[in-house]
Amino acid sequence: MSPIPSYSRPGRGQHFQKAYGFAEACIAGDRMEIAGQTGMSPTSTVIPPTIEEEVAQAFSNIDEVILYTLEQTKPELRASVKHGWDRVVKIRTYHVNLPSNREKIIELMVENVKKWCPDHQPTWTMLGIDALPFEGQNLEIEVDVYLG
Repeated sequence: MSPIPSYSRPGRGQHFQKAYGFAEACIAGDRMEIAGQTGMSPTSTVIPPTIEEEVAQAFSNIDEVILYTLEQTKPELRASVKHGWDRVVKIRTYHVNLPSNREKIIELMVENVKKWCPDHQPTWTMLGIDALPFEGQNLEIEVDVYLG
């Protein structure tokens, strides 16, 4: 069996892949699976000071991972999309302190989905969790991307 193709952006993505053994994206058939992305800066482990900025950065990180992977694997598809989010079909979000921030988180998630997916509505599963790997992180977002 041939290996499953995996991809990570230069910088933090490739560092994490080497250090921890996981990729930011894998392609399986007509799907791209994106590892959970947080609101960390793409070049460091700095987390923005506000939840609004953290959510916005997480969405931007996902877009960058999708576009980078498309550039490496499917340049013709990359040329046909404005954003990587144009091909997202499934969103899973993990939130720290969801009970105390539920309304604000839902508002921010809906705002960003409408911004990044103006022409389609992906499915969404939202989960509350106790903690994420780095201190101060409030959310992590995974997506599935349709390549067909």
